[in-house]
Amino acid sequence: MTGWKIFSHSVFLLKHNINDAVRISWPLILVMVLSLAFGTSAGSPMNARTAHPMSGADVLLQLAMAVVGVWVAVAWHRYVLLEETSGPIPPFHGKRMLAYFFTALIVGLVLGFGAGLVGALVGLLTFNLMPLFVVAVFAILVCVIWVFYRLSPLLPAAALGESLGVKAAWAATEQISGAVLIAALILALSAMGLGLVVVFAVFPLSTLLGMALIAALQWAYSMVGISILTTVYGISVQGRSL
Repeated sequence: MTGWKIFSHSVFLLKHNINDAVRISWPLILVMVLSLAFGTSAGSPMNARTAHPMSGADVLLQLAMAVVGVWVAVAWHRYVLLEETSGPIPPFHGKRMLAYFFTALIVGLVLGFGAGLVGALVGLLTFNLMPLFVVAVFAILVCVIWVFYRLSPLLPAAALGESLGVKAAWAATEQISGAVLIAALILALSAMGLGLVVVFAVFPLSTLLGMALIAALQWAYSMVGISILTTVYGISVQGRSL
């Protein structure tokens, strides 16, 4: 199993089920469009000169993004793994969404706290060696991503209502530990690369077109990211093959 296979299968899930993906994720699309249109960061990134304080609208949009993000993630996991279908409104599994949110929150806090401690120690040891510090920070970031994806089956399990502990999730992903990291890095680097192309090649020509492409990329990569979590769970826990 290779990281590219996991990534490409996740892209295939989105492409092959594009109509259902749009139907399930339209709340996410709506909030993304509203954020681009009415957030303080709205406008061309090429014209961003100063940071703006968050407004009340930004706070509401961020809260809405968190809610619909969990809503859509749970619905997409259940659609792919359970073949759960619905009407024009994605299924709203409140209990599963809360479990998903708190699972992600706990994992994020633990990883963030650990990375912060290690980063502070590295900073003390390399405060006058900037190149070494940058390399060390990058290594910490890669390790955090790797650990997150090793534990990522916890999220689809929460969406499905399945019981899965940290130890079991870690053991389940042992055979694909390298592949999940490669898949995550492909996702991050390709998103960054395409985003830079849009910012520097499209925005100078048309801000409106650039905004539309950024919104489309943001949605696509959000769904592919959720699909990677789904694929990892299917392979490692359910024993599916690609």
